[in-house]
Amino acid sequence: MYDAGLPFNCVNYKTFDKFIEAVRQYDPGMKSPSYHDVGVTHLKKEVKKIDKIVEKHRGEWNKFGCSIMMDKWTTRNEKMVINVLVNSPRGSVFLESYDAGNSSTDATKMYNLFANTIEKIGKEDVVQVVTDNTSENVSAGKMMQGVYPHIYWTPRAAHCINLMFGDIFKENPYASVFTKAVKIYSYISQFPLLLNLMRKFTNERNLVRPSKTRFAAVYLTLHSFYLQKKNLRKLVLSNKWKENRYAKEAVGKETAKILISPSFWNDIVRALKVAGVEENIYGLRGSYSSSNNKGKGVATSSSRSLIDEDSEDEEDDSQYNANTFKVQEFEILEEE
Repeated sequence: MYDAGLPFNCVNYKTFDKFIEAVRQYDPGMKSPSYHDVGVTHLKKEVKKIDKIVEKHRGEWNKFGCSIMMDKWTTRNEKMVINVLVNSPRGSVFLESYDAGNSSTDATKMYNLFANTIEKIGKEDVVQVVTDNTSENVSAGKMMQGVYPHIYWTPRAAHCINLMFGDIFKENPYASVFTKAVKIYSYISQFPLLLNLMRKFTNERNLVRPSKTRFAAVYLTLHSFYLQKKNLRKLVLSNKWKENRYAKEAVGKETAKILISPSFWNDIVRALKVAGVEENIYGLRGSYSSSNNKGKGVATSSSRSLIDEDSEDEEDDSQYNANTFKVQEFEILEEE
């Protein structure tokens, strides 16, 4: 129940009793827990188990030091919460969470949060505090380093890069080409007939897929479009598309016009070149080209391959070679 995050009042449902009856077929001694059992008795036992796990981590913190990681997020009811995790050679462990509704934009309150967490762990065991690089965190980090000179404040690289590329993709032509790509997919996907037709040409691959970060969603969408460039062009030039009544609508005609336009694909190429990064935080895995200089261990954007890990397991057709591509393989199309 605790692992699944089920509410305690589920034990009051008649269907829960039926579940217990099914369990009794294999364990006749099984008793149905009461609301008090799951909310107090069993919960205290689970807390003790977790405390023992955390204590094992504390031993590593004392030996090797640790990093405090703070992650701010918003719940479904718009409540701001800060999760506090601690990382060491043993791994990462959740420590606690705070209601950040009144402190998320206050540098002093954020510093107090840093300091309280440091003191709970032991200032001699903390190496750095890692947070987003929002203005209040920057100020709080400077305050913290003034009081704890041996502890570093480190901005989270994923957040920095995501903000940077988020700003880039607000500008044209990157913003406009992504808007066109989403518009195309939205139009096709709303009609089962068009969607099934598209999938026949794309070997059942989808063009728009969710991701953990805003930038990654943009990148993976444009990446998918680029990989399907030839198939999408074949789609709108096929007789099956031309004979389809939806393709004869204004939006259908615009979709075909965009997909056969060299400028659309040129803008996708430019966007992918700008996004030629090698960070796991975007759900992408960077790999060096075989011709890369192994001595230096540094890959340039021209020798870097990006692999979409999300699709690696399900999209292994030989036609796309595990869905890999190299930046230097992009070609700028000649304007027709």
